Parts: sequence; C-alpha cells; structure tokens
Amino acid sequence: MPKNYFRTTLIFLIFSELLSIFAWLLPEFNLAAFLFVLAITLVLSLKKLEYGILIAGGELIIGSYGYLFSLEYGSTLISVRLGIFMVVMFAWLCHVVKNGGLKSYWLELKTFKFFKYYAALAIVLVWGFVWAIIRGNDFGNVFLDFNNW
Repeated sequence: MPKNYFRTTLIFLIFSELLSIFAWLLPEFNLAAFLFVLAITLVLSLKKLEYGILIAGGELIIGSYGYLFSLEYGSTLISVRLGIFMVVMFAWLCHVVKNGGLKSYWLELKTFKFFKYYAALAIVLVWGFVWAIIRGNDFGNVFLDFNNW
C-alpha cells in the first residue's frame, strides 16, 4: 500500500474519532454529523453502489460498535452503522428498479438453490418480530434484536 494512502487513512480515522468525541459532547452536532454521513453515503451509493459498500466497510473497520454517531429515537439509539446499512440497501433497491425492475430480480432470486430455506427463515423472523410486539416488548429492543438477525 502506498504511503500516501496509509497517511490519508490514518488522518481520516483520527479525525473521525475526534468528531465522535465532539458529537458525544454536543448532541446537536451528533445529529448533524449522523445525517451528514448518511446523506454523503446516499449520494455516493446512488452514483456507484460500490462506494456505499466501501463506506460501510470503512465504518466496520473504525469500530465503536457503529456508534461513532447515532440518532436517538425515543428510547432507542440508532447507530450510524445501521443507518449506513439502510441507506446502502435503499440505493441497491434504486439500482434494481432502474436496471430491470423488481420482477426480473424476483425471478432470478427464485432460481437460487437455497431460496426456500431463506424464505422459511424470513417467515420465522417476521413472526418473531410481530409476536414480540404483540407481547408488549419495547419496540427499540425488538427492532435491535431483529436487526441482529
């Protein structure tokens, strides 16, 4: 790896950590940084999906369990990692719709060898999510548990 890439990456990581400390001290800045990261990720992912995947990978490398920046929604803390994932998935969906639509993707997906097993798993997960909500569990806890799957 060239020396310039290493230096640039190291400076970016240090800068990100410093911004995270600043965001921890000022909740308004935390919200602004969270939304800024998601907006940049969305724009770059819509331009080229690989950019969004690289951003997600970079966030995984930085660590902090995805909580460099976060959004407080009620009693639930949504990490920037989850936000990046949702934005990249939205960009992927836009690319699918733009390049042939969901119908062609669905037909291709149904030919996948293990499709029925994943479909069964998805049904069980959705049932567990709905059952947890019906039982009166906190939505934030249910959502984060569901997200872990």
